[in-house]
Amino acid sequence: MHARLAIALPAVLLLALGCKHAQQPPAHKTVALPPTQAEPAKAVPLPQPPTATTATPPVRKPMLSVAMYISSGAKAGFGMPIAGQQASIRVTPINEKGQPVREVQPVLGAQIVLVAMRADMTWMTLQRAPQWSDPAHFSHEFKVTFPAGGSHVLYFLFRQKDSPVAAVPVFIQVDGKAPALTPPPELTLRYAGKDGLQATLETPEEPFTVCKTSAISSTWTRKGKALALAADGPSVHYVAIDAGLGGVSVAKSTSPDAHATLTFEKPGRYRVLALAEVAGKKPEALLAQFALAVTGEAPAGGCPAEAETGAGAGTGAGAETGAGAGAGAGAGTGTGTGTGTGAKHK
Repeated sequence: MHARLAIALPAVLLLALGCKHAQQPPAHKTVALPPTQAEPAKAVPLPQPPTATTATPPVRKPMLSVAMYISSGAKAGFGMPIAGQQASIRVTPINEKGQPVREVQPVLGAQIVLVAMRADMTWMTLQRAPQWSDPAHFSHEFKVTFPAGGSHVLYFLFRQKDSPVAAVPVFIQVDGKAPALTPPPELTLRYAGKDGLQATLETPEEPFTVCKTSAISSTWTRKGKALALAADGPSVHYVAIDAGLGGVSVAKSTSPDAHATLTFEKPGRYRVLALAEVAGKKPEALLAQFALAVTGEAPAGGCPAEAETGAGAGTGAGAETGAGAGAGAGAGTGTGTGTGTGAKHK
């Protein structure tokens, strides 16, 4: 659409003063000019006194993001995933200038990692991309089959060169029969998985409070033996999602291990996903989930903004969508909300 340029020209008032042969009136007489076709004068409101304005909101730093394109195997072109049918999820990491991230460092031994999960975490799957499936566009195409419809979360992790790990959660809706979401328990800080895997969420804050930054960490064992976590960058990533899907908090790592902080902007019950990278000849990714309760009430204007912005929760429409992911200070990511848009590759 081309913008139209409208130019307003001042009206020119032409007065008939007679021809050049008309005699001029004596100097002591006045001349009545004939009426003109000019518009009547219109009242112009006087300038109003200045009014008080609200404080200008802080400008957020440019954020890392992802451009995502979803298509269903049963439909031509983009569309919502359909339960029981394979869906294609094409994703490209985007830098702060809106361009594809061309250089990445491994996360869990991959260029980019996807954790797809139902909103209540009763189902989840993890996929890694050792190499881009589309190197020309620095993107990768994941294939995911969702077993049921309803609200799901796509959680992407990638690391731009010489930058912290970006963790981007994106909400989508899957078409099909959607069983009722299972509400999270009030407090579950221990997780037991397959093959003797156990994980424990440790925190001095219990219960958690709205707007208060709380320290967390986790320990991981298998058959009673402690697992050695990766030492390159944060070894554990956390994301908390509330029961009503109205809030998401991505943990901000405070050291290159399992320590991080979480800040919640609203009260309620949350499920917490923990994704750990285990050291070894072949990197191993482990998933655990916990539950916790957040008390208190948020201020009318929301929680005070932190100096660093963080990952934004994006909503997926089954077409082209994206989400922001601001890197936090040091070696981690922060918290925040927002949506974005992605571009379909030709």
